[in-house]
Amino acid sequence: IYILSQSIHNKKFLESRADLLSEVDSMFSLFFMEYLAGIEPENKARLMELAMLKDFSIDELNDLFCQEEPEEFLRWLATNQLCFQTTSHGQTRYYFHSLLSDELKRMFRRTRSEKELRAFFTGAAEYYLERDPVKAVELYLMAGEPQHAFSIGAAYARECFNGGVPERFVPVLSLFTPEQIAQNPYLLLMEGMRVLNIDRIRAQTAFMQALIAFRKLGDYRFLMNSFGMLMVVAYQHSSFADLQEAGKALPVLGIFLKGGSARTLLIISCFISLVGEDKLKRASRFLRHLDRKYIQEELWHFSYLMIRGIYHYRRGDLLSSRKNLETLLNHPVICSDDQWRIIGLVSCCNVPFLQADLELLQFFISEFTLLSERLNSDFALGYAQYLRGFLYQIQGKREEALAAFKSAKDAYCSYGSHVLQMEAECMSFIISDETSPEMIRRARIIVDNLRKENTSHGLEELATTTLGILLKRAGELDEAKIHLENSAAVCRKKGALQNLHALFLQLADLYFLRGEDEAAHEFYRKWMSLGKENGYIYSVPFTQQSLQRVLEHSGGLTEEDSYVREIVDFYNAARRGNRPEHPVKLTFFGSFCLQIGDRQLTEKDFRTRKVSGLLKYILVRGEPQSREKLAGIFWPESDRKSAGTSLRVALYELRKVLSAAGLGFDCEEALLKEGREGFALSDAHVVFTDTQQMEQLYEQWQTSNPEDPLQLLMRLCELYHGPFLEHGEYDDWVSIQREYYSGIYYEALHALGDLAVRSSHLPAAKYLLKGLELDPLDEVSYSHLIALYEATGQNDRAASLRRQFKKRYKQEMGFDADV
Repeated sequence: IYILSQSIHNKKFLESRADLLSEVDSMFSLFFMEYLAGIEPENKARLMELAMLKDFSIDELNDLFCQEEPEEFLRWLATNQLCFQTTSHGQTRYYFHSLLSDELKRMFRRTRSEKELRAFFTGAAEYYLERDPVKAVELYLMAGEPQHAFSIGAAYARECFNGGVPERFVPVLSLFTPEQIAQNPYLLLMEGMRVLNIDRIRAQTAFMQALIAFRKLGDYRFLMNSFGMLMVVAYQHSSFADLQEAGKALPVLGIFLKGGSARTLLIISCFISLVGEDKLKRASRFLRHLDRKYIQEELWHFSYLMIRGIYHYRRGDLLSSRKNLETLLNHPVICSDDQWRIIGLVSCCNVPFLQADLELLQFFISEFTLLSERLNSDFALGYAQYLRGFLYQIQGKREEALAAFKSAKDAYCSYGSHVLQMEAECMSFIISDETSPEMIRRARIIVDNLRKENTSHGLEELATTTLGILLKRAGELDEAKIHLENSAAVCRKKGALQNLHALFLQLADLYFLRGEDEAAHEFYRKWMSLGKENGYIYSVPFTQQSLQRVLEHSGGLTEEDSYVREIVDFYNAARRGNRPEHPVKLTFFGSFCLQIGDRQLTEKDFRTRKVSGLLKYILVRGEPQSREKLAGIFWPESDRKSAGTSLRVALYELRKVLSAAGLGFDCEEALLKEGREGFALSDAHVVFTDTQQMEQLYEQWQTSNPEDPLQLLMRLCELYHGPFLEHGEYDDWVSIQREYYSGIYYEALHALGDLAVRSSHLPAAKYLLKGLELDPLDEVSYSHLIALYEATGQNDRAASLRRQFKKRYKQEMGFDADV
């Protein structure tokens, strides 16, 4: 306001500074130069130097800048309100407002020669070499020494990769241009990892370029690291055609002769590749060797565990795959890096639905949803929806399952994996209760495409089985028989027992439909025997319709069919589900509180007020709230992209809080749901709010003649503990509602006071006192309270209250109160 007023109205001020106006590009610059002219030259110089750093500590003032009496300098900064402070890793750090920082940087560059600038940045970079590689890289780039920056960046990339924490390297990547990244294989490798779960094509291209560059450098270890990341992409995409091309670039003989860790990585790669190609029997030989070997590199050990888990569940060994899953979920890599957490969860996400473990399945869905929100990853979102489809199928919710698989397909499309899209489409066809010529035509196309893709994880068999199921439904039993028996033969050859288990049931159903009861009973017995032996409850492609038909044809359940009875009981229980036992109680007046049974959420449970504000706003609005609207309301000062990013971070935190309370977006008791139109309260709960109660009591008081109006008004006033959505700024709707509820409260409070005075009802005094705590200058409530004290014989108390209020009112308002 001062700058604006001087600029607009003080002509002499501007005329006297005409020489300076030609040097600046904003009025702020002019006023800031005026301010700096009045401080000590050494302090001014120090401010400009410090502005070249993102932030600084007292240690850097002392060691890097050799500041005399650094504590005194910091006190001077604080006194002049020139900087903010924050705490990072237990250390207090200081930084300037962006306006001040930008202006100081401009002044520093304007007042220093190129040689002086290079010397300053180089000296600062050398200081940070051992302390903070990210700052060292940034400062060397500012000094015009990119080769030093590349060297430090490459060393830090190796450290982050070998330590299993590639996420730490992301700030370094942002310092380089795409052209600079393309020149350095270590940067290329880390760039690929950065976009691994966001953009498959970019990640694959970066890894391939890094692999070729490492081969030229002769760095076989990181050549194998690049190849390992290409294998991760192949597993994510469930397609190994591109990996085979990359394998041709490997100098296998050179790696083997060189020995050491590169040779071990090559052996692990062979195991991973064999499992990916479903050559499970050959892979078992490598597994026995590697299980006896210590794998030093964290990421490679983690990768080996992932593929070992896939090997076990593909072989139908659910017990071993479950043990492997527990080891994987406690591995340091999955606990320290979210990108690798997604990859690790994907590797073992089949275990919960193959074991029909609904609680574990819900955990995976929540994890994928959280990670997709945090990293904006369509890949993770696709898996969240894919697993949700299985959950709904097990619970007998066909329409919900179809919608989930459709959402998974859309997310995979955004990620760029047509193979995963086809997998989700197959699952939609399997659980659908209908068929059509178009579905059969589409299934044939999927079978042909997956054969060309050289896919893994039994996807080709899944597609062939899907086609067989559709043909069976359409009455094309001869062709259905060919496809189902071919799939069974392939699964038998690979040793993929759980898929074979599902096919036995489909074949039993098929042969009953063909009228070949003897063959049908044989497959039914095989299905029961294999399932009982291995503890299979669910297998892909399982359909409850097929099981029901097979049971009808086989004469129903007998006493000996304990395994089948267990399955039927499980699905019946899963279909019933668990409706929440307790209603949700929401408090919006004053301090926010959400209570359901013995669970409670208050402001202290949320990381920031904006996180709790999001929840409160969505709950109170009723109708769905879009992401765009929420971003605009809560981050009005940010551009659209920044606001969207901030919203994703806040939603990630909100999801964590709700999941911890058992109310996560993806569980049976979900409090909120996200649909096409936005976020809204889910229909899983009966909800009671203090706002609803207030409106009901108010309407009852206004439209009827209650027998005891005093009691009704006291109940209404009891609900109000402060303004509606008290903490935080929202939109105009909230402001209007805040005034609306405040108006109801004070109308009821004043009516209560009037009735209490007329009936000398002293218990009403506590409600008047509470109202005066909320508004200490409410003349009407003071008048009623004073009159109530007088009516009940408390004259001294009334006189004292009158004196106190008149004095306070005069001080605050400047004129006498009407009491």
